[in-house]
Amino acid sequence: MKTDLLSIDPLIVQQQYFCNTCLIACISVYKYIGGFCVKNGAKLLIAADCTAYVYANMHEDFMKGKVTMIGCPKLDSIDYSEKLTEIIRDNDIKSVTIVRMEVPCCGGLQRAAETALKNSGKFIPWQVVTISRDGEILD
Repeated sequence: MKTDLLSIDPLIVQQQYFCNTCLIACISVYKYIGGFCVKNGAKLLIAADCTAYVYANMHEDFMKGKVTMIGCPKLDSIDYSEKLTEIIRDNDIKSVTIVRMEVPCCGGLQRAAETALKNSGKFIPWQVVTISRDGEILD
Protein backbone atom coordinates (compact mmCIF):
# COMPACT_ATOMS: atom_id res chain seq x y z
CA MET A 1 0.00 0.00 0.00
CA LYS A 2 1.44 3.37 -0.97
CA THR A 3 0.24 6.58 0.65
CA ASP A 4 0.47 9.93 -1.12
CA LEU A 5 2.93 11.98 0.93
CA LEU A 6 1.18 15.22 0.13
CA SER A 7 -2.18 14.05 1.48
CA ILE A 8 -1.16 13.65 5.14
CA ASP A 9 0.83 15.56 7.74
CA PRO A 10 4.55 15.04 6.99
CA LEU A 11 5.47 15.01 10.69
CA ILE A 12 3.58 11.84 11.49
CA VAL A 13 3.76 8.31 10.17
CA GLN A 14 3.93 8.63 6.42
CA GLN A 15 4.14 5.72 4.09
CA GLN A 16 4.24 1.99 3.81
CA TYR A 17 5.45 0.46 0.57
CA PHE A 18 5.15 -2.69 -1.49
CA CYS A 19 5.54 -5.64 0.87
CA ASN A 20 4.50 -6.92 4.25
CA THR A 21 8.02 -7.97 5.25
CA CYS A 22 9.37 -4.45 5.60
CA LEU A 23 8.37 -0.87 6.19
CA ILE A 24 10.22 1.90 4.40
CA ALA A 25 10.21 5.45 5.67
CA CYS A 26 12.17 8.52 4.74
CA ILE A 27 14.02 9.69 7.84
CA SER A 28 13.57 13.35 6.99
CA VAL A 29 9.75 13.24 7.24
CA TYR A 30 9.38 11.00 10.26
CA LYS A 31 8.66 12.43 13.67
CA TYR A 32 8.10 8.99 15.17
CA ILE A 33 7.25 5.48 14.14
CA GLY A 34 3.84 4.46 15.43
CA GLY A 35 3.24 1.18 17.22
CA PHE A 36 1.69 -0.36 14.12
CA CYS A 37 5.05 -0.68 12.40
CA VAL A 38 7.58 -1.12 15.22
CA LYS A 39 6.75 -4.21 17.20
CA ASN A 40 8.60 -5.35 20.28
CA GLY A 41 12.05 -6.46 19.30
CA ALA A 42 12.02 -4.83 15.85
CA LYS A 43 15.18 -4.84 13.79
CA LEU A 44 15.96 -1.41 12.35
CA LEU A 45 17.76 -0.85 9.05
CA ILE A 46 19.12 2.64 8.42
CA ALA A 47 20.17 2.82 4.78
CA ALA A 48 21.43 5.42 2.36
CA ASP A 49 18.74 5.70 -0.28
CA CYS A 50 21.23 5.05 -3.10
CA THR A 51 22.29 1.64 -1.72
CA ALA A 52 19.16 -0.06 -3.03
CA TYR A 53 20.03 1.04 -6.57
CA VAL A 54 23.60 -0.22 -6.39
CA TYR A 55 23.21 -3.43 -4.39
CA ALA A 56 20.93 -5.83 -6.28
CA ASN A 57 20.01 -8.03 -3.28
CA MET A 58 19.21 -5.15 -0.93
CA HIS A 59 15.73 -6.41 -0.11
CA GLU A 60 16.64 -10.04 0.45
CA ASP A 61 19.95 -9.44 2.28
CA PHE A 62 19.09 -6.40 4.40
CA MET A 63 15.46 -5.23 4.30
CA LYS A 64 13.49 -8.42 4.75
CA GLY A 65 11.93 -8.53 8.21
CA LYS A 66 13.23 -5.10 9.22
CA VAL A 67 11.82 -1.64 9.63
CA THR A 68 13.76 0.31 7.02
CA MET A 69 14.61 4.00 7.31
CA ILE A 70 16.21 5.63 4.28
CA GLY A 71 17.86 8.97 3.78
CA CYS A 72 20.61 10.97 2.13
CA PRO A 73 22.54 13.43 4.29
CA LYS A 74 23.82 15.13 1.14
CA LEU A 75 20.32 15.89 -0.18
CA ASP A 76 18.34 16.34 3.05
CA SER A 77 19.01 19.46 5.10
CA ILE A 78 18.24 18.04 8.54
CA ASP A 79 20.14 16.46 11.40
CA TYR A 80 19.14 12.79 11.25
CA SER A 81 20.64 12.06 14.66
CA GLU A 82 17.81 13.79 16.53
CA LYS A 83 15.03 11.86 14.79
CA LEU A 84 16.92 8.59 14.96
CA THR A 85 17.62 9.12 18.68
CA GLU A 86 13.90 9.57 19.29
CA ILE A 87 13.03 6.46 17.28
CA ILE A 88 15.62 4.29 19.04
CA ARG A 89 14.89 5.69 22.50
CA ASP A 90 11.10 5.43 22.25
CA ASN A 91 10.82 1.98 20.65
CA ASP A 92 11.93 -1.53 21.55
CA ILE A 93 14.62 -1.92 18.89
CA LYS A 94 16.40 -5.29 18.87
CA SER A 95 19.25 -4.36 16.51
CA VAL A 96 20.41 -1.66 14.12
CA THR A 97 22.06 -2.20 10.75
CA ILE A 98 23.48 0.77 8.87
CA VAL A 99 23.97 0.26 5.12
CA ARG A 100 25.95 2.98 3.39
CA MET A 101 27.95 3.56 0.24
CA GLU A 102 31.72 3.97 0.23
CA VAL A 103 31.35 7.61 -0.82
CA PRO A 104 32.18 10.37 1.71
CA CYS A 105 28.66 11.81 1.91
CA CYS A 106 27.39 8.54 3.39
CA GLY A 107 29.66 9.13 6.37
CA GLY A 108 27.05 11.60 7.61
CA LEU A 109 24.41 8.88 7.74
CA GLN A 110 26.71 6.57 9.68
CA ARG A 111 27.69 9.33 12.14
CA ALA A 112 24.04 10.26 12.69
CA ALA A 113 23.12 6.65 13.45
CA GLU A 114 26.09 6.19 15.78
CA THR A 115 25.23 9.45 17.58
CA ALA A 116 21.60 8.35 17.91
CA LEU A 117 22.63 5.01 19.37
CA LYS A 118 24.83 6.75 21.95
CA ASN A 119 22.23 9.41 22.79
CA SER A 120 19.39 6.90 23.14
CA GLY A 121 20.81 5.62 26.41
CA LYS A 122 20.35 2.03 25.24
CA PHE A 123 22.81 -0.73 24.50
CA ILE A 124 21.69 -2.16 21.16
CA PRO A 125 23.76 -4.41 18.90
CA TRP A 126 24.62 -2.62 15.66
CA GLN A 127 26.70 -3.03 12.54
CA VAL A 128 27.79 -1.00 9.54
CA VAL A 129 27.84 -2.48 6.04
CA THR A 130 29.60 -0.51 3.31
CA ILE A 131 28.68 -1.02 -0.35
CA SER A 132 31.15 -0.19 -3.14
CA ARG A 133 30.29 1.84 -6.24
CA ASP A 134 30.29 -1.49 -8.08
CA GLY A 135 27.64 -2.99 -5.80
CA GLU A 136 29.94 -5.20 -3.72
CA ILE A 137 29.95 -5.45 0.08
CA LEU A 138 33.24 -4.03 1.35
CA ASP A 139 32.87 -4.73 5.07
